[in-house]
This record gives sequence, structure tokens and C-alpha cells, in this order.
Amino acid sequence: MLAALCSIAFFIFALAHATRVEQLVGATLAVPDNAFPGENPPFYFIRRDFVDGICASAAAILMLALSACTWRFYRLESAFVVFLAGLMCAPAIEDVLIISVRCHDLLDARRATSDWATLKEYLYDPFRWFAHSATYFGSAA
Repeated sequence: MLAALCSIAFFIFALAHATRVEQLVGATLAVPDNAFPGENPPFYFIRRDFVDGICASAAAILMLALSACTWRFYRLESAFVVFLAGLMCAPAIEDVLIISVRCHDLLDARRATSDWATLKEYLYDPFRWFAHSATYFGSAA
């Protein structure tokens, strides 16, 4: 049963991160896609990570629902699915939260502002590194 639950969890995760699903979510949220790599501020990557995090949130909710439905009969396996949901989806969800705090009017291309001036500042932001590190080290504990 563990193999079946894990397979379903990985399938949900893979489906959420499929390019077509991300494009559909981006279109549904009306995320402007007029930014290009290399621009400053790096809205192309910020918006991509934002949509990726929204998809990861949906995948985590589905995995947690799967775990809740099977918890009574398969406690150990369900706990492992919760662990997988946290390990695989938490970094992208953390990115959404950090982006929401550090960017203003992200969904409006003309009014969008960011605290990150360059891609390097965005990638090596200490808040992002701390959140991701805490997730990975916390899951190992």
C-alpha cells in the first residue's frame, strides 16, 4: 500500500508541475507574461516561481487530502505522504509567501515593483535560503 500511496503522491506532484498546468494557472490568475529573462528586476523568474508555488500549493492540498482519507487504515503510509508533501511542495509554497511579501502589484505588469533589483539578489536572497534550508533540515530531523 505504501508504494501505491507514494505513486499517487508523486503523480499529483508531477501533474502540478507540468508546464501546461502552470500555463493554465498563470492564465487563470492573469499573470502577465510580458517579462523576459535578463530584465531587471527579474519579473520573469519571480512570476514563474509564483505560479509554480500556486501549483505546489494545490498539489500539497491534494496530497494532504489523500493522506487524510487513508489515515484511519494506513497510518504509517499516510504519514509518509504528509512527509513527501512537505518535502516536495514546501519550498515552492515558501517562495509564494516570500514573493507575496517582497513584491507589490505582481499581477499588474505596469505597476509591479520588487525588492529585488537583479536576478542574483533574487536567487541569493537570505530569506529564501533560510526558509528552504529550514524545510530540508526540518524534514531530515
